[in-house]
Amino acid sequence: MNEIKLHIFTDSESIVFYNGERIGIARENDPIDCEMQNQIAISLMPICDINKKLLPYTFKLQLVKNSLECYSEKVDLIDWGNLNYELYCQDYYLNEFNVRQKVVAKKFLATSIGNLQVKILCGCTASIIISNGNEVMMEHQLEHAITDAEIVLLNKDNVDYIVIQGIVLKLEYMCVFGINGKLDLHFETLCHKIEKSDFDYKCLTLLKDMAKHARVETWKLKNKVYEKDESYFVYLKDEKFFNNTYLMPYAFVESIKAKDYKLARKYLTDGLSESLSDLHLENFFGDFIEIYNDRYQKKNNTIAILYQGELKKYIKRFKFEMLDSKINNITAL
Repeated sequence: MNEIKLHIFTDSESIVFYNGERIGIARENDPIDCEMQNQIAISLMPICDINKKLLPYTFKLQLVKNSLECYSEKVDLIDWGNLNYELYCQDYYLNEFNVRQKVVAKKFLATSIGNLQVKILCGCTASIIISNGNEVMMEHQLEHAITDAEIVLLNKDNVDYIVIQGIVLKLEYMCVFGINGKLDLHFETLCHKIEKSDFDYKCLTLLKDMAKHARVETWKLKNKVYEKDESYFVYLKDEKFFNNTYLMPYAFVESIKAKDYKLARKYLTDGLSESLSDLHLENFFGDFIEIYNDRYQKKNNTIAILYQGELKKYIKRFKFEMLDSKINNITAL
């Protein structure tokens, strides 16, 4: 029986133990490799710096009907096929272990349902608490710390809106609560830039792809409730086309993810482009998460695409056949 190969990545530099035996140090981009038995325990001992307070933890891996199962919410398991599995181990912050958070922002607001106190507590994670006297009306959790937090009360057409903005993971964070007889969370977003126009918001997220796409989502007030009005993609720079046949499959699939079919078709031969509708291109690749170089099966013009399965993430491979420096055929392997 062939051995399953494990590739262990960690958010922070950590000493890795395999069934109690130290096997090395793993990092975000420098994994530890080992082989799987029927059941093992992996322990992580983070090497903390002065700005991080992390806890060690242990999780179990087990083979169930020839499929690898992971028993930890802190570990992201990706099935690469051919007996290769990647484990992405998240940091376990000390603050998650019932450590008291500090108040970083607080405001009293006179609203249509009474005087409310809005309080933001923060440690390694954060909590937004809205209360009326001693009664907590809403407690909203953030997975990460927030800085530069601001609390603002807006009113339009006799409806109050509590807007909270700040910085989370070096990105702009915003959430909006509406008060129309009751308190509701209308929406929240984490993106690279937020623009306000009257009572509407535009949220821009960089995709960090080769063509420099960005996604724009617009939130507008409709019938006194914030709704997503539209979502579209823009170029941060002029449209960029890659003639390199090695990069072409990546650039093509990135264009599909950005729904930029005009650019995507420039990578196809005329014959293939004419035979495929935009909907066919979208459905062929489906809803995927990320595009990778196939690091465990090195084949020319083959890329690996990450999908979310019911129980774990998995990789699908696609082969691209080239003709006259353009893509002439695509096969799902």
